[in-house]
Amino acid sequence: MSGESEDHWQVQALEAFRKQVFNEGILHDGDSVGTDDETLLRFLRARKFDLLAAKKMLKDCQEWRKTVEGVGIDELYKAIDPFNYPERGAVFECWPMWFHKTDKVASRSNKATLLSF
Repeated sequence: MSGESEDHWQVQALEAFRKQVFNEGILHDGDSVGTDDETLLRFLRARKFDLLAAKKMLKDCQEWRKTVEGVGIDELYKAIDPFNYPERGAVFECWPMWFHKTDKVASRSNKATLLSF
């Protein structure tokens, strides 16, 4: 039963956090940092569900994303996209991949699915 009450408490914290960061203009729909539950929970967990500390962390993250290298991370990614090549679409049709979690030593775990050749 304690697991259920803990989950309920975390859901309430997430809802309050989401409401606060949107109402205060820290986060907007479509922000590249992500507005999904999983992303917001990462900030909450990183600050042990302290809403003020998590909000400050997210605000600092958003500021860094806007100012890194003087242009912002989104513009940087557009300028130096290593996957910008003519065959990109065909490659990702045959080999979609993404990173999923980390292993015990915090190395990224690469999940790849081969669809067809």
